[in-house]
Amino acid sequence: MQKKISKEIVNMLEGYETISGKAGYAVFIHDTRGNIFEVNKRAEKLTGYPRKELLNMNVMQLHTKKELNTSIRKLRLIEETKREVEFGSQMQKKNGKAINVKITGDKFKFKNITFVIGMVREIAPHAKLWKAKKRRSTTKPNSDKFSKQVKNMNKEGIGSLHLLIEIAEARDPYTMKHSVKVKKYVELLARRVEFSEKNIESLKLASMLHDIGKIGIDQDVLTKPGALTKAEYSKVKKHPLLSTKMIRRIPVVDKQISKIVKYHHENYGGGGYPTGLRGTKIPLGARILAIADTYDALRSNRAYRKAYSYPEAVGIMKSERGKRFDPKLVDIFLDCLQSEAKK
Repeated sequence: MQKKISKEIVNMLEGYETISGKAGYAVFIHDTRGNIFEVNKRAEKLTGYPRKELLNMNVMQLHTKKELNTSIRKLRLIEETKREVEFGSQMQKKNGKAINVKITGDKFKFKNITFVIGMVREIAPHAKLWKAKKRRSTTKPNSDKFSKQVKNMNKEGIGSLHLLIEIAEARDPYTMKHSVKVKKYVELLARRVEFSEKNIESLKLASMLHDIGKIGIDQDVLTKPGALTKAEYSKVKKHPLLSTKMIRRIPVVDKQISKIVKYHHENYGGGGYPTGLRGTKIPLGARILAIADTYDALRSNRAYRKAYSYPEAVGIMKSERGKRFDPKLVDIFLDCLQSEAKK
């Protein structure tokens, strides 16, 4: 059974592999007894064990005798609590070398089995830093605003998504802050067009995940102060597909959310990406997200320009009616903004 589940669960790990390696995290997926089901390449590098060997091990075999009892207690705590658990520990590589690590663990369900996903990063061996990490052992909710926004939206099966976002925010804070603001705008428009509460929640989650794929794109391309080359723009255009790939195996992400994320850069009049959909063939949620995403981008400072004023941004949005945006939706959105400004 373990091998069968491992083949399926490796697909969910794809999103973690794309960005966790860049952030320096090793990823271990194991059951509540510690039996390892899947790892990423960084886990092989961290431990010195090849994937084949790790899949036949218990995660506790990787901890030194000195820290074993503490790590066992923390694993039980992850199983029992509804919150993530962060703690310092010491692991032993295949060559016998002991390394100090920071571990963040959370749980999720897959095939009705409770799994733990552990994000592990080596930390400096200095005594002061080590003690500080030990004192920070905690079960408090993550303090960053973006992760809180996501965690509050869905209480079931959120663990793996929460950890993915935690890595994403650490690597690219701007994109995550942008996504939080976009969420506010999509909710404003979705309520005006009388979306159901369930669909509003899906749209809000999609808006917070729509750009997560940018973390898989080189930072110098994303923050380039001048115009992008054709090759660089081609890389940026891949982010909706990268985002979809990262989130599609997360338990709380359904097909509706994936489609909204995938198609949010399609143009109502055609010529968008990644597939060139046009008009009402573009999912309604994606059409709403496109409007909110563009408006916030216009009103934000970017590496290559300063933020547009409110009148300038509104003028640009109007000029894209029927081209970039659904004309009816963008009119409603601009009316929403005007109504909010009068409050």
